[in-house]
Amino acid sequence: MQDLKKMARWSGLGYLLIFITAFFATGFVVEAMVDPTDAGITWANFKAAPQMLSWAILSFILMVIIDAVLAIPFYVLLKSVNQSLAQISSALRLVNAAVFAVALMDLISLRRLLDKPYQGDELFLLRQVDHFSQSFDDTWLLGLVFFGIHLLIMGYLMIRSAHFPSWIGGLIQAAGLVYVVDSVASFSMPDYNQYTAFFEMMVVIPSVLGELSFCLFLLIKGIKQN
Repeated sequence: MQDLKKMARWSGLGYLLIFITAFFATGFVVEAMVDPTDAGITWANFKAAPQMLSWAILSFILMVIIDAVLAIPFYVLLKSVNQSLAQISSALRLVNAAVFAVALMDLISLRRLLDKPYQGDELFLLRQVDHFSQSFDDTWLLGLVFFGIHLLIMGYLMIRSAHFPSWIGGLIQAAGLVYVVDSVASFSMPDYNQYTAFFEMMVVIPSVLGELSFCLFLLIKGIKQN
């Protein structure tokens, strides 16, 4: 039991680092500097502060590594409920990490553009900027489908586990559901951009409540005492 509690607390620390790296790279760089409607503004923003994109890439790399590593302790903590589902859940987390690593290559390609003296067609350059930024976003959203299903399964296992409060498992499932709904909507709704603010709030509230509650529980309690 003590070993499981120690593992859970280390997992909580890992989850906290994911929050910090994702918050910085997404909030202060990608969302702040990428304008999905104007590649020229995006290019000007990154040209003015290329080091910010570099720091975002490094933060995302750390996030992906920790995300993949956490698949192991989460499997160990939940396998007593249902080993097969715990394996599937952890595998889906690894798939999400792999897909995000592919998405990250678009940001790396965009960073390399900043280092090259460009004297060609400006329109072609802006098309590349738009392609890399949009491809990063689309691939990330695809990965979130796998991550959302992972959270749905993990939440179910947490509800049935003696190690975690069932209400946290429910919040984790809610977070997983909104990730899947948002990603599917972004790929299937032609007018998705008109509802961006709604979908952002729909995702942010459950995901922050669920994943942050889980993170804090792991850090503070580790696991429930039987």
